[in-house]
Amino acid sequence: MGTKGSTWAKWDLHFHSPSSFDYNNKSITNEEIIQELIKHEVSCVAVTDHHTINVQNIRELQKIGRDKITILPGIELRSELGGSESVHFIGIFSEKSDIEDIWIKLQSGCSITPKDIEKRGGDQKIYCDIKESCKLIHELGGLVTVHAGGKSNSIESIKNNDQFKQQLKTDLARDFIDVLELGDESDQQDYRDTVFPTIKFELPLIICSDNHDVKAYSTKQNLWIKAEPTFEGLRQITYEPQYRIHIAEKPPITPPRRISKVSFSFPDDCRLDDDPFCLSGASELDFSPNLTCVIGGRGTGKSTIINLIHEKIRPGQNSFFRERRIIDKEGKHLSPADYVSVDHSADERYIDFLSQNEVEELAEKHLKLTESVYGRIQKKDTEGKIDAAESLLKLQLEAFKDYLRNIDKLSSLNREYESIQRDIEVNKRIVDSYSSEEYTRLNGEITQKSQQLASLERAAEVYVQLTSALGDIKKKFQKQVATDAYSTAVNALIDGIEVLLKNAQETDFSKDEGLVAQLKTDIQGLRTKLMKYLSEKGVTVENQEDFSTASVRLSQLSSKLIDKKSEIDSLKHTVESFSKQAIKDASNAYQSTIKSQVNTINDTLKISSATIKTISVEIEFDVEASLNQTLNDFKEFFKEDLLKSKHKGDSFLYEILFHKKPTECDNKESYLAALNACPSTSSAKPFLIDLFNDQAKYELFKLIAYHHSLNWLDFKRVRVYYDKRPIEKSSFGQRCTAVLVILVLLGNNPIIIDEPEAHLDSLLISQYLVNLIKNQKQNRQIIFATHNANFVVNGDSELIHILRIDDKTSRTQISHTTIEDESQREALIGLEGGKDAFLLREEKYQFK
Repeated sequence: MGTKGSTWAKWDLHFHSPSSFDYNNKSITNEEIIQELIKHEVSCVAVTDHHTINVQNIRELQKIGRDKITILPGIELRSELGGSESVHFIGIFSEKSDIEDIWIKLQSGCSITPKDIEKRGGDQKIYCDIKESCKLIHELGGLVTVHAGGKSNSIESIKNNDQFKQQLKTDLARDFIDVLELGDESDQQDYRDTVFPTIKFELPLIICSDNHDVKAYSTKQNLWIKAEPTFEGLRQITYEPQYRIHIAEKPPITPPRRISKVSFSFPDDCRLDDDPFCLSGASELDFSPNLTCVIGGRGTGKSTIINLIHEKIRPGQNSFFRERRIIDKEGKHLSPADYVSVDHSADERYIDFLSQNEVEELAEKHLKLTESVYGRIQKKDTEGKIDAAESLLKLQLEAFKDYLRNIDKLSSLNREYESIQRDIEVNKRIVDSYSSEEYTRLNGEITQKSQQLASLERAAEVYVQLTSALGDIKKKFQKQVATDAYSTAVNALIDGIEVLLKNAQETDFSKDEGLVAQLKTDIQGLRTKLMKYLSEKGVTVENQEDFSTASVRLSQLSSKLIDKKSEIDSLKHTVESFSKQAIKDASNAYQSTIKSQVNTINDTLKISSATIKTISVEIEFDVEASLNQTLNDFKEFFKEDLLKSKHKGDSFLYEILFHKKPTECDNKESYLAALNACPSTSSAKPFLIDLFNDQAKYELFKLIAYHHSLNWLDFKRVRVYYDKRPIEKSSFGQRCTAVLVILVLLGNNPIIIDEPEAHLDSLLISQYLVNLIKNQKQNRQIIFATHNANFVVNGDSELIHILRIDDKTSRTQISHTTIEDESQREALIGLEGGKDAFLLREEKYQFK
């Protein structure tokens, strides 16, 4: 077989050759038959002539079609069951069967020897006992199909006008017939909606060409079967009709996000720490877009393959390769990602990897579970409502954080303003402490020139800041190809900035620069004159310095006070105009959006199974995490106050600060009362009471707490319920079950799991998870490394990689198989402990 596993292909299980008595063109050659079938892309065909198997002809067709199309030998028989017309049924046999022996036994068992046909008056007069004929076909290793639905000579010609005939049809379908061949695609609905629920079992439904002239080959609709084009592949549709048969013009669409292949190219002599590295050298594995299982004994490299894929796609995240190293013969560390190639069409962020212990970790660590489940919630939101609500809340959270910083900064600016006022008063008293006409004149000139200098220097500083900001904007944004009004406007703005910067560069500041230099010279000269005058009046040298600098300092401080007042007024306006309601509205909108999506997910998680209890998901707010972050911000905003305190340990702060949440208090007094009521004897208690006696500090802390109480982005928590109880209160096996079901059921991205059976009940796997896997693999790629036969066989794995260790080289040998591949069947039976062990259990359980 190839390495792609079971894939969809076009089949035709009712096809005639010139050997049929009613074939339209007896001159058709076998070469023409094969050519026409290949032209119509048929991969497997059953040659089912009326009451005959032309052994030589079948063998010639098989020879001509070898490696291009599979020819299954078959025969169409007719039975009279008392209806309005005869019922036609077909026996189909293996391409490997002894056709001659089958034909000999059919002739005698069904009374269709040439003499029988001649005796009865020709082929049209031949009728076979349907029960005995079907029994013989099965004994010879074949399968039986019967005309059904609206097809001519259908089993439905046995009317339901009496209970006996109804029961006859049911008994035939249950005991003798393997497949129903429909006359029209629309017949499927009636069988699925009415017939199968009534008889309480299902049969595969197919549609075929019933072709009698290959030159006019056509079908009412194509029959697609997912299997190797072999009789054993055909047999699989009797076990998995829902998943292996598709009647439509095109085959089913396979999951679009998938890993197609992984290739390894490690040096031949590399090692895993001190041990031989089983995947040294070159090897590769293909993956089915549906279910691929990697099987093999312990130590054959199953987990290593999964870990290598993980390390390649997400370097540094794989725990196995954080603990162990691949080294070359010189002991040099080899990065796994450099020797692994992964061909995939999936967004790497959304490929799920679950190592042997990760299911357990997800079941126990809510942060990891939240991240995993929330990613699935986002992916199911195809309209982007969550992303939009998340972006808005993120914006409001950042805005609120700026608001808190502004409040803190405003408090700091007010303290600085008060400090400048005090400095002005000090310098003013110095200036006013000496009085004379000359002192007043010199001091006045120093003050006037100092104010002029301060004004010029402040204007120069603003110019530098503005041109620097414009330059940064120009660097950040590039001109665009003008294809719309927006890009045209962007280009115009950039052009405008360039003009402004050019004009600024060309501005002549020499006059003002000269004036600044002159003012500095004049001020220094006046200070020298003032100090000389004061010296002559008997003022000491130290006091001379204070008097001479006081006027300059006074001018500088007055200018600084004006700037500080302007900055305070601007920031105060920003603070006062901020809306605290906006963050609350954004938080509520985000909660509502994700909870709505969670309701959709819970609909998906509704389970109808006696083996497994109800699983549901809720999004909750992590109050404890929110309070911890509030404490961290408290320590940041009030670090200067904390440095002066004598408290010991954050646990005491936490206990007292949140004895009652500040967001639950109406005012400072009620919060202080709550602090007083706290039973803690820590020194932090009086410190906090004293701190929050300051209204501004209380308000700031309350806003910090308010900010984090609305932060659903960072403090959302996914809580999983099993049987209506939080999974942390369920058994470990139940926790793992709930997590695995959620991870498999939600999402359409590839999911790779190493030993999914770990910690799971075998009955749960066989009675629920297997069916879940079979359903989900239609929509997403699933890759398992497993020892469990239920996943591999009952899960109907499309591709199976069998790993063995070569005793001589200690390297992993990889062979590829499918369930229908008989050459590797022993390896699959090995999952059950071998054929003898399987049969022994069957005997002990008395299944026969």
